[in-house]
Amino acid sequence: MTSVRKSIQIKIEYVILYNMKFIICLVILLLSSLTYASEEKFICSDIDSGGFNYDGNNYKITLFNLQTFEIIIDINNRLLDAPDLMMPKGDSLEGICLDNSNNLSLLTCTNVYGQTFMFNTINYEFSYSSIYGHVGDSPDSTGYADSLGIRFGVCKKL
Repeated sequence: MTSVRKSIQIKIEYVILYNMKFIICLVILLLSSLTYASEEKFICSDIDSGGFNYDGNNYKITLFNLQTFEIIIDINNRLLDAPDLMMPKGDSLEGICLDNSNNLSLLTCTNVYGQTFMFNTINYEFSYSSIYGHVGDSPDSTGYADSLGIRFGVCKKL
């Protein structure tokens, strides 16, 4: 009787140990998929761009030259790397992307100098604003001060 009981106990321990290994592997697999980085590279082009340019005395409304720039976006982890927009990843100017739980199709990132980049993850349209100039930048000795600007356009996946 004791050998039968011991055999049953060993089988039960084996089943429990097997199930624990399975559960641990499943948890590791799920956690690794949550942190999976899905960086994608885009080339973005302005449709229009304008704002206010400081002329040495006042800000005057103006149109800016249209530009093309590259960005890297990790949509799953809500990260942006956009050096041309003064939001390089891993820098003090790095864009902080907001939690858009109410609208997951939008990625909205901003940095400490007032640049804001909003990206639609469905149609790849973007808008960008730069508002540091008037508030944080007084004219230097040559009369230069940062412009205030807004631009919008569309990106294509590379």
